[in-house]
Amino acid sequence: FVDFRARLDLDEIHLVRNASVRLMNNVHTIYIARTIGDGSGLMYIQAGDVWYIDTAFTNSIAPTNFRIDMGGELVLPTTWTVSGTGYPALSIAGRLTNVVYIYVMMQRNVLVFFGTTTAARNSTANYAPLSASANNTWQFSSLTMYFGSQLIYQSYMGMTVTTISTSLSFGSYAFADFFAITTSLLDVQAGSVLSAAGSDRPTAGTSTGVGSGSPGSGAGHASPGGASSGTAGGAQYGTIYRPVTPGSRGGANGGYGGGVARLIADNLWVDGTVTVAGQTGSQASSYPYDGTGAGSGGSVWATIQYAFSGSGSILATGGSSVTSNGGAGSGGRIAIYTLFTNTFPGTYAYIGGRAPYASYPMHGGSGCVYLNENRGGLGYFYQTLMIDNDNNDYRFFTLDEATPTYLFDEVRLPRLSSIRANPAKPANASFQMITGDRTGVVSVHDTHYFEVEYVPGSDTTSTPPVSFRVSLHGELHLARTFFVFGLGAPISWTSLAPGSTPASSFDVPGNMNGILELTITYNLLMTVYSTTVTSYINNLGVVSYLTPATQYMQISNIGINTGATLYMAPG
Repeated sequence: FVDFRARLDLDEIHLVRNASVRLMNNVHTIYIARTIGDGSGLMYIQAGDVWYIDTAFTNSIAPTNFRIDMGGELVLPTTWTVSGTGYPALSIAGRLTNVVYIYVMMQRNVLVFFGTTTAARNSTANYAPLSASANNTWQFSSLTMYFGSQLIYQSYMGMTVTTISTSLSFGSYAFADFFAITTSLLDVQAGSVLSAAGSDRPTAGTSTGVGSGSPGSGAGHASPGGASSGTAGGAQYGTIYRPVTPGSRGGANGGYGGGVARLIADNLWVDGTVTVAGQTGSQASSYPYDGTGAGSGGSVWATIQYAFSGSGSILATGGSSVTSNGGAGSGGRIAIYTLFTNTFPGTYAYIGGRAPYASYPMHGGSGCVYLNENRGGLGYFYQTLMIDNDNNDYRFFTLDEATPTYLFDEVRLPRLSSIRANPAKPANASFQMITGDRTGVVSVHDTHYFEVEYVPGSDTTSTPPVSFRVSLHGELHLARTFFVFGLGAPISWTSLAPGSTPASSFDVPGNMNGILELTITYNLLMTVYSTTVTSYINNLGVVSYLTPATQYMQISNIGINTGATLYMAPG
C-alpha cells in the first residue's frame, strides 16, 4: 500500500495465490477488520509499522502468513490461530501484541528471531500500549501446538516463555538452544519433542574435547569426556543440584553439546521427549579411523509445585564416537524438584556416549540425575542421586560441589558405576541407602569421611550391592552388621595372583568404622593391610579408634562364606 496518509482502514483484505502486502512511504499504521484468503498470502510488517488485524473479532484465524521484522508490531484479537500454509506461517523478530491465547495449527511452522517480544494493550479505541515483555521473551495465557507444528528459534537463541498453559500435541516440535519456561501446566504429549539437543542446535559449552585436527576427544560435562587415541577428554564441570550449564563440543570441531532446559511449573506432564542430548562425532574424510569427538549432554532443571507425571523420556545423554580413534561425550545433568508428588514412571537417559573400541578410555563418563521429592509430608524431601556407567570401563563420577558435604537418601550405582568425592579437597558424605546390581564401586579417598547405610545408635544390618575402596587416610563408617556383597573391582597390587589384577569387593588400606559383625559373602574377596584401622562409635556418638591391624583387627565376629577370601596383604 502506497498512500500519503499515515493510517489506513480496511473492512476486508483478500490475499490469495501467494499475494503479498506491505506498507510504504508515509503509511505506518493499518487497521483491517477482516482477513480472507487461501493461506498462501503474506503480510510483511516492517520496522516502524503497526498492523491491526481482524479488529472486528475476538478470535482470529487469519488465513495468511506473517513476517514481522524487528521494530514492527502485529496487533491481533486475544485468541489467535496461526494458520498460514507457507514456510514459515509466522516469522517474528518484532512485537506481537494483545494475544492471550495462541494456537499453532497442524503442520504449521513458526520461526523466532532475536528482538521478538509480546505486549498487552488496553481496551480503549486507541489501543495504547499497556505493557511489554523483555526482548526475546513471550508472555501468553496459553501456547498450544497441534500435530506436526514446529516452533524453531534462531541459532544461539533460547525460548523464554511465561504462560498459564503450554502444550505440545502429538507430533509437534520445539527447538531452541535453551528453554526457560514458567507455567502452571507444561504438557509434553506423547510423540512431541522439546529439544535443545546438540544434533538440533549449535550449542558449545566450556569443556570442549581436545584436538584441533583429527582425531578429537569427547567433551566433558557431568564426567570427563572420552579420550581420543592421543589426547584426554574434556573436563568435568557443573553442579548436581541446580544444573544450568550446557554441554560442550567434541574435539576437532566435533559434535555439539546439548543445551539447557529450565522448567518451572505447577504441574509437569512428560509423555513425549525433553532432550538436551549431545551430538555424535563424525568421521574424517582423509582417514576413516580418525574423526571428531562427540558432544556432551546438557542440563535439565525442573521445579514442580504440585505433580510430575507421564511416561515419556528426559534425555541428557552424551554423543557417541563413530570412529576407532575419536572420543565420546560425557552425559549431562538432570535435577527434578517436586514439592508434592513425583509419579513419573518414564525414562531418564543420561549415560555417556559409546566408542566403537575400548583400547583407550574412550567412552564418555556418566551423567547424573538428582531427584528431590516430597515423601511423608511437607518438611521432608527424599534425595536420590542416580549414576549409570552403561557397563563401560570403570570411570569415577566425582562429587565436586562448592560445599563438599553430601547427604543422599538413596544412591543408585548400576552397570559398573563408580562414585567418589574430589580427591583434591576434604569431603563428607552420607548415603542412607545404595541400590545397584553389585557392579558399582564407592571410593573413599584421603581426608574423606563417608557414611553408608549407617543409622546412629541403631543395630542395623547392611548389605550394600557395591564394592568399596578406602584409601590410606580415608574413613568409611558402616552399619554394625555388614555384609561384603559387591562383585569386586580391580585394585592396584598384584601379589595375590602374580601377573593378574585381583578384584576386591572390600579393599581397605584406611579406616573402617562401626562394624561389629562382618560377613564376606560367597566367592568374594576382602583385602586388608598393615595400615587398616578399625573403630567403633558408641550410642553417644563417641569415636573410639582401635589399634592398626599390624597384628590384628578388632571386630566381634567375622564370617567367611563358601569360596570367600579374607586376604591380609604382605607386612
